[in-house]
Amino acid sequence: MVSSIHNKLISHQIIICAIILGFGGFSVFLQVLSIASKSDLSIKTYLYGKFSQGIVAGIYTFFAIKLIPAFNLDLKTSSFASNNLSKNFFNFIPINYLIIFTICILLFCILKKIINTYLKSKINTIN
Repeated sequence: MVSSIHNKLISHQIIICAIILGFGGFSVFLQVLSIASKSDLSIKTYLYGKFSQGIVAGIYTFFAIKLIPAFNLDLKTSSFASNNLSKNFFNFIPINYLIIFTICILLFCILKKIINTYLKSKINTIN
């Protein structure tokens, strides 16, 4: 359905898809609702979290498309755009992959540090 939106920019459709995938869909929400109704879990918190996850996914996708040209699949048809693209340093494809790899390594290191700190605090509370 998103592909049938008449828009010249593919990036807008990709952002909409990221929001939908981040939310997870109404089928998943109804399945969780059926399980949560048998317990004292708050479905409002879950719904708020899923909406937030969808919005954050859309924001991340927007910034990925804007900051990393390899992710931007929009077609540049004007000669002005193609002339400026040839002058752009960040359109050099290996640089894009290097940036993506560096971001992944940084995220991995940050996650590792957070998990180690959490585990140390749990061990200290047990002792």
